[in-house]
Amino acid sequence: MESPLSPVVADIVMQDLEQFAIGLLPYHPLFYYRYVDDIILVVPSESIDYILNIFNSLHDRIQFTIEIGTEGKISFLDTTIIIKENCLIFDYYRKATFSGRYFNFHSNHPMCHKRGVVYDVVDKILRLCHPTFQHNNMIEAINTFLQNGYPLKFIFTTINNRIKFHINNTNTNTNNNIPKKFFTIPYVNNVSEKLIPIYNGTNMFHCKIAYTIPNTLKNYIKRGKDKLDHIHNQNVVYKISCENCDASYVGQTKRQLKTRLYEHVSDINKSSKSPSVVTDHRLKYNHNFKWDNVKILDIEPSYSKRLISEMVYIKKQIHGINKQNDTESLPDMYTNMIHLFLLLKFVYPCFSLFPPLTFYPNGIIPIVITKISTLFS
Repeated sequence: MESPLSPVVADIVMQDLEQFAIGLLPYHPLFYYRYVDDIILVVPSESIDYILNIFNSLHDRIQFTIEIGTEGKISFLDTTIIIKENCLIFDYYRKATFSGRYFNFHSNHPMCHKRGVVYDVVDKILRLCHPTFQHNNMIEAINTFLQNGYPLKFIFTTINNRIKFHINNTNTNTNNNIPKKFFTIPYVNNVSEKLIPIYNGTNMFHCKIAYTIPNTLKNYIKRGKDKLDHIHNQNVVYKISCENCDASYVGQTKRQLKTRLYEHVSDINKSSKSPSVVTDHRLKYNHNFKWDNVKILDIEPSYSKRLISEMVYIKKQIHGINKQNDTESLPDMYTNMIHLFLLLKFVYPCFSLFPPLTFYPNGIIPIVITKISTLFS
């Protein structure tokens, strides 16, 4: 389930399928529970194959496998359900594919993420396990953290703090349903942490800071797909330059670039009462455009972000032919920053767009501009 919608779609499909399947059974299961596409139910042993065949006959592309409980135990989601003295008790279940790997303590992650890893495991042990299993599971978790480079003192301190948190927060009437707002910034070791006091002192929007990790394996592992010719790219911000002067036009499209360029050329070749700015420049000055050398300035799937990127590049142009209303919705903050960068780059050609953090008070501005850093390369 790689898509964010996959669990939602799976749940909708399963709701329809289970109603139909249960309706075909000669009896209602003694116990039935489903989470997305995982089902646990209690039925007579002689009906197991019959029920499996019913579920697998509903759709050719939806086939189920079955696991039968043995010795009074069965695993479901993150738990092992055990029948003991006519009661059900639970143990923490780790799948056979569990590798014991968490991100290493010495990796470039903020300390809050590393605490979060420990918190997550401790929460599962405390909430899912029967007290008779908690000790052994906690020992196993500590050994796993040690194998991932976590210091023993850090492990013990974090576990104790989490246990105290659960003890002191027994009141379930909390405001957990209130949505939280987050403001994300790239994580830079020993720098991002210093922004927290500054941000908290001016937190007008009541948002919490969340860190993003810019260096991930995904950025370094080369994909096996052949690189597309640039005119076949989608969701792009592009620039068309004039062959006969310094004029240029910046636009954006969610379709393939070649489709948008074809529309530009078609608009020039037909007579129109309201020609585009590209057509107007071509007809007014009898200039040609470099259709074979169109530059892709940015690739951004998000429409709102792509619009901001387009407006920034329009403002960056020296001899742009875009209409002024193309950038009306660009915040003044971006406009002022762009003008500052263009001025400094004109006066000082060797001006670095990424000065040391000490260049500005508290190092605030370099953090702010990292989001649009690629626009000024």
